[in-house]
Amino acid sequence: MEENQDNEKINTEEIKKEAENTAKEVKEAVKNADIKKEISATKGFISNFFKSPMQEIEAVTNSSKNEFLKIAIIVLVIWLVAIFIGKIIDIFQSYSYVSSMYVNFGTFLKTSVNNIFSVVKAVITPLLSLAILSGIVYLMEKDKKKPFIQVTTSMVIAKIPVVLAAVVSLLEVFGNQVYRITSPFSVFCSVISTVLLYFTMKSLYGEKEDNNFIKKFAIIMGIFYIVRFVISFFGMYI
Repeated sequence: MEENQDNEKINTEEIKKEAENTAKEVKEAVKNADIKKEISATKGFISNFFKSPMQEIEAVTNSSKNEFLKIAIIVLVIWLVAIFIGKIIDIFQSYSYVSSMYVNFGTFLKTSVNNIFSVVKAVITPLLSLAILSGIVYLMEKDKKKPFIQVTTSMVIAKIPVVLAAVVSLLEVFGNQVYRITSPFSVFCSVISTVLLYFTMKSLYGEKEDNNFIKKFAIIMGIFYIVRFVISFFGMYI
C-alpha cells in the first residue's frame, strides 16, 4: 500500500515536472522563432513527409534535441486556425439561413453567446485530444521515457493528414456540393492519420515487431476512446 502511494507521488511529480518543461520549451520556441525561416522549414518538412512519412516520423520520434518542435507548433496553429475559420463560416451561414428565428434581441444574444462557446469548444477540442493521447502514450512508457514534449510533437506530426483535411474543408464556403468531396476526403485523412499514429507510437516505444506492439496500441487507443466517450457527456467531441 505504501509502495503504491510512493509510486503515485512519483508519477504526480513527474507529470508536473514534464508539464512545466513542456510549457517552458514551447514558450522558448515561440519566443525565438524566425517566422519566415520556420514556415520555410515546415513547407520542406511537409513535402518530405508526404514523400516518405515513415522516414520523417522516425526522425521526429528519435530527435534528441526536439528540433521539430517549431514545425509542430506551426502545424498545430494551421490546424486551429482552419477549425476557427470553418466554425466562423458555419455560424455566419446559420445566421443568414435562419435569420427569421431571431425575433428579438434576447434570442439573438443567447444564440450569439452559444455560438461563441461553440467556437471556443471547437478550437479547444484538438488541443484536448492531443493532450489526452500524448498523456496516455507518455504514462505507458515504462523504460527510457522520452520527454512529454517530444511525444506531443510526434502526435502533432502524425495528425498532418487531419490538418490537411481541416484546411480543405474550408472549400465548403463555395457551396454545399463541395461537401460531397471534402467529407470522404476527411474520413480518408482520419484513417491515414490513425495508421501514422500506430507507427509513431511504435517508434516512440522503440518496438521492432508489430506482433509485440499491436496489443499495446489497441490498449492505448481503447483508453483514449473511453476517455473520449466520457468527455462527450460534456459536449466535447475529441
